[in-house]
Amino acid sequence: MNACSEQCLRVLGVVRGVITNNYYKDFIQFAVLYGSLVYGVFGPLSDVDIAVLFRDDVNVIDVLPMFISDLALALGVPEDGVDVAVLNDPLLPFEVRFRALAQGVPVYIGDRGVFIREVVRAVSLYGDYQVFLRVNGFNELIRRRVGELRGSTR
Repeated sequence: MNACSEQCLRVLGVVRGVITNNYYKDFIQFAVLYGSLVYGVFGPLSDVDIAVLFRDDVNVIDVLPMFISDLALALGVPEDGVDVAVLNDPLLPFEVRFRALAQGVPVYIGDRGVFIREVVRAVSLYGDYQVFLRVNGFNELIRRRVGELRGSTR
């Protein structure tokens, strides 16, 4: 987990307040702040990246739009300035899941056991993915193809 800058800590506090001072804590297992804000490269064109695991009985489609709207209002940014990665989505790329859970900063943890399980799962999946790429030579294939593309544009 990364350490937060002063700006990151301010945003973290606002996001935590939106979750805990509203009814969202009843719907959310945990939330993590990640992305450029946490990595220290937040700029005027950056958005606020938050990964959220909703409880199993929550209809995400009902909750997510209002959650994004409330976050944007509290942060003083347009709604498209808030990017929420829904960790319940089985199609969420595991690279995003890994970056959020292994490199992000927890904002709210409703169930510590669930949070730890998901972090371990994300790290394990990402490790398996890296082994798969290495064993099958995909990294070298990608490097070679990018080199070919660079050579063809000159």
